[in-house]
Amino acid sequence: MGETPLVFRTEINFDRAIQQDDYFLQPMARLVQPLRERGIEFSPTRGDIEFADCEQGPPSTERPFVLFDRTDGAFLWWRFHPHGTIARDLLEVPNLLGLIKISRYSRRETYNCVADDTTHHARLIREIHPVPVSAGSEALVRPISPAAYSRIRLGVGYWGFDQCGPLADLPEFAVTGRRSIDVFCAHSVNYTCPTICWHRQAVLDQLSGIPGIRTVVGRGRVFLDENYRELLLRSRICVSPWGWGETCIRDYEALLAGCVLIKPRTDFIDSALPLDERHYIACRPDFSDLNQRIHEVLDDWPRHAARAPQLRQYVVAARNPGQMADCYAAAFRESVQSLT
Repeated sequence: MGETPLVFRTEINFDRAIQQDDYFLQPMARLVQPLRERGIEFSPTRGDIEFADCEQGPPSTERPFVLFDRTDGAFLWWRFHPHGTIARDLLEVPNLLGLIKISRYSRRETYNCVADDTTHHARLIREIHPVPVSAGSEALVRPISPAAYSRIRLGVGYWGFDQCGPLADLPEFAVTGRRSIDVFCAHSVNYTCPTICWHRQAVLDQLSGIPGIRTVVGRGRVFLDENYRELLLRSRICVSPWGWGETCIRDYEALLAGCVLIKPRTDFIDSALPLDERHYIACRPDFSDLNQRIHEVLDDWPRHAARAPQLRQYVVAARNPGQMADCYAAAFRESVQSLT
């Protein structure tokens, strides 16, 4: 397509990622050929730039490298290390060209503050409802420099994950049926972060206290995948709390199922497919206004129902393989610009 070809040496086995349902890596693994058509190629033996999975760690050579991150959101915390210390150190390494993530904080300063359970949205929750956190979590994290922040690149997010496929692939008529459930909300509450545990329990408690609406609540992973999708298709509203990430697969599944999405205001991140208040109804992190938000939607249901196909198409269009390949190709090319 007119771009200078780039070959990345990598030990990542993309075929295995598909076979083993590696949901973070699957979108890229399915785009190897479209990426090659865009001048981005992966090879186990060729290439002057390394591409590594964060679970494998950085390459042992002195070559420039790009890392693929598996963090659930914008924060810098790989699953095997608290408070993002490894990620922050690597972002300052001169031969790191880019860290490809599903989202990043819109402002560098958001990364440079008290750890507070490692995530910015946990801090937002605690501003409303102080929740005890483990000892030592009030330590100031290592700040990242402007140069380090500029190395954070955006890749395909949850909307491109295989789990969204069954709903995205439905014909339109299957998403426009009668909705006999007013509000659906199902998620786990067992997190190592006390703040997020409280937050996710709070929405379930709020929903149990709202009279006069038809509600289905799942406390934990209590539904089979096909039953979960069927409940979404029958629901007018899906309420989606924060987890480790600021967005999650459920946000996009809800839009693909034609639901009105209600979630805490999440205006502090960037992603390749923006999800902002044009696409969801914002509530407070403690869900104290959830009753009001639900009734606002139900009282104006014809208008919200008319918008649902447009919001569904917003996500469906982003799952186009060419568009997703363009997203990854841009992340790789932006990463190597410093070498030219």
